Order: sequence, then structure tokens, then C-alpha cells
Amino acid sequence: MRETNRILLIDDDKLFLKIAAFQLTKKLENVVEIYTANTLAEIEEKMEDDYDLILIDLNMPETTGWEVIKRYHDKLKSPSCTALICSSSIDPRDFQRAEEMSDVVEKMISKPLDVKLIKPYLQ
Repeated sequence: MRETNRILLIDDDKLFLKIAAFQLTKKLENVVEIYTANTLAEIEEKMEDDYDLILIDLNMPETTGWEVIKRYHDKLKSPSCTALICSSSIDPRDFQRAEEMSDVVEKMISKPLDVKLIKPYLQ
């Protein structure tokens, strides 16, 4: 793994993206580079690069997290990349679906983002 961890945050909520980027930068001991995507065009552009960790929201206006996971399945399944769902969903079906996709999605975590839950995936 690189000395610098590259993290991609996919979410339509710009405030969440700013807060999450700030928290990750300040609270992680690792050196991190944070990238964000909040539109379908930005997701497509950013997914051309490689990341150590990708956090994906489920509910977005132009697409869903499930569609992102399906479209980029092979990239997210790469051993060098960890994909986490980070969502405000409390629907048990979403948690079940995430478990069923464990070959691609490591875990589903709830918002607000708790940086302590992210640390193990960057060490």
C-alpha cells in the first residue's frame, strides 16, 4: 500500500462531503488524499483512477449506490481497493443487500461518518 491513502467519497450531499473530508484529513494518522464525487459525471470521471478506499452513499438523485457498485463491480472487487457503503439508510433490506454483496462491499456504515470505523481499512 502507498504511504498516502487515496480515498474517494461518493455522495450527493456537498455538506457531508466537506465535513467527511475534513474529519478524515484531521483525524487519521495516515497521510490521506481525499477526492469527492457528487454527480454522475464526477463519479464516472473519478472512477477512472485507483483508490485505497471508496465510501459510497446509497441514495443520490442521478444514480444509486447500488448502481455504482454494479457498474464498477470489478474495480471495487480489486484487492487494492476497499469499498464501504456510508448511508443514512436504516432499512434492514439495505444492510442485508450489503451483506449479500460482501465480495465487493466490505461493510455498510451509518452516517454521520465515524472515522474510527474507517481506520482499520487504511492500516
